[in-house]
Amino acid sequence: MGLRFAVAFLIVAMGAFGQSVQDRAVVGALQHVDPSLRQFRVLRRVVITEQLDAVVLFGGASLNTVGGAIGWGPKDKLGFFLQDRRDAGRVYLLDTEAGDPNCLARVERLAETDAVVSCTGEGVEQRGSFKLVFDPRAKAMVAHYWYAQFSAYRIFPDRNSAVFIVSDREKLLAVEYRTDREPAFRVLGDAEGKSWIARVPVSVGTEGMDAHRVVSIDPEKAVEPPAVLDALPLTTYDHFAALRPRRVTDGYKREDTEFHDSVGLWRKEDGRIWFAKSFYDGEGSSGVGGFGFFDLGEGKLHLLEPPEIVDWSVSAMAVTPEAVWLGIIWNGEGFSTGGGLLRYDRAAETVRRLQFPDLSRQIVSAGKEILIASGFGIGIVRGDRVSRYFIDRMSDGRYRVVEATAGE
Repeated sequence: MGLRFAVAFLIVAMGAFGQSVQDRAVVGALQHVDPSLRQFRVLRRVVITEQLDAVVLFGGASLNTVGGAIGWGPKDKLGFFLQDRRDAGRVYLLDTEAGDPNCLARVERLAETDAVVSCTGEGVEQRGSFKLVFDPRAKAMVAHYWYAQFSAYRIFPDRNSAVFIVSDREKLLAVEYRTDREPAFRVLGDAEGKSWIARVPVSVGTEGMDAHRVVSIDPEKAVEPPAVLDALPLTTYDHFAALRPRRVTDGYKREDTEFHDSVGLWRKEDGRIWFAKSFYDGEGSSGVGGFGFFDLGEGKLHLLEPPEIVDWSVSAMAVTPEAVWLGIIWNGEGFSTGGGLLRYDRAAETVRRLQFPDLSRQIVSAGKEILIASGFGIGIVRGDRVSRYFIDRMSDGRYRVVEATAGE
């Protein structure tokens, strides 16, 4: 799983143009372990004590980045270090770890005693997480291991609380969230969680050459949109070319492009039927993303196609008196990828996009909060930011909910 070192490397600062003295020192430590590595990037650096920084460094033959993640293959290394803040050359290598084929790595957490790196496949497929536990006083690794990542599939909201149902495809857990408690999250025990889990239909089967058991949460049964939404206009090539000119330059010609965009999600609320469009965007098929509402009083359909949504389908939607929330997704050739979260202000008729790298499966309002069940775990909207949480497995096998700190 990696190489273990309990000694400090005293590194003479040397190296690439543009790197700080601190970064050159950790690069030298990783090169000492694997001289074949040629490209390096410090993925995270966090102050954990008055004396020490914790550092996660990537080393590989090339730097393949997608969004905020980096390609982490079997020949690449992630180095985990402690570094003296007063003496940059005093570097303590805790561990190195090779990646997996088709793995995009993101440092989700780097804290006082642990680090978690998620591994995502094409699109939003969760392949697992690598965790390192360390002792900053001893400047040594305590444990390291991979574990399956839990995804959230359902939310059962209440006034100021909610229960999330999450799964790692082997087991299901119920996670309670309460705004009036600290910590706000609690993984329910088997007895408490049983009644909540029973609300979710599941299928059990086998997968892979070893026929290992997998548990899948069945998708919610789709309800046909009301007939009034049949008034949604069909997409024409001219309309597509005007709103998505970049897709045209990708080779989507008039004679070869088919349009199959249609109503995906819909919600009836206060005299209106809100809806959002969905479409496949690959292999000559495409569409134009949009959302809107049918006003039952005036008998008229209103289609909204702001620039923030025309390239995207919608995977989750919630309607509140103040806003419409949309989880956007690109459905492409062989995989899908999340595009963030849109908030449509109903009074101002404006759209704001919030950064959120995960696939939104369900969005609900609970009291004054907007909660998201995602492919990575849980999202909570706070102002202009979406806080991301995930189910972390501790070294003793217990589970807890922690906040992802990637990018902070």
